[in-house]
Amino acid sequence: AVDGSGRLNYPVYEGYGNHDVDNTTHSYTLDGIRERNLIRPGITHLSENGLNYSWDWQGVHFVNLNIYPGMNERSAYSLEFLEEDLRDYVGDSNRPVVLMHHFGFDGFSLDWWSDLERQAYADVIDGYNIVGIFHGHLHTTLKYQWNGYDVFNGSSAHNGNFLVVRIQGDQMDVASREGDQ
Repeated sequence: AVDGSGRLNYPVYEGYGNHDVDNTTHSYTLDGIRERNLIRPGITHLSENGLNYSWDWQGVHFVNLNIYPGMNERSAYSLEFLEEDLRDYVGDSNRPVVLMHHFGFDGFSLDWWSDLERQAYADVIDGYNIVGIFHGHLHTTLKYQWNGYDVFNGSSAHNGNFLVVRIQGDQMDVASREGDQ
């Protein structure tokens, strides 16, 4: 359940990827996300299109940018949302920020968004306390750096793979579970 009342005892914050938007003229997935975002607990900022959102959890600011932080319809104008969100909800507080989107900065993901889009993203987040960027897209687990930021790719959940993140004080621990490992 979106509110954490289901089998998973935590609220669920979902995003969409390329399979949800690239292979169809209408996405029922996006319609569903828009509906769930209206009842998703704790959202502090929701984009006008109902897709991008942020929330605060125990002093950490989280931002879901869906497919990737960009300035077009495909990306749901998420970069503009991010810039506004960081300015209005983080400001100069130096609060830790976690960013999430589908495409990453690995070799395969680079084919899906341009150098100019990635540079615009880097410009928007510069100066904020970004403690982690999480993405999907690949069906493998990775940890690497992009522009000095720690980046984590969570593998494909359909095989029982997922990341577990714990943030305490100024420390963030990330562990991966893959299958039964």
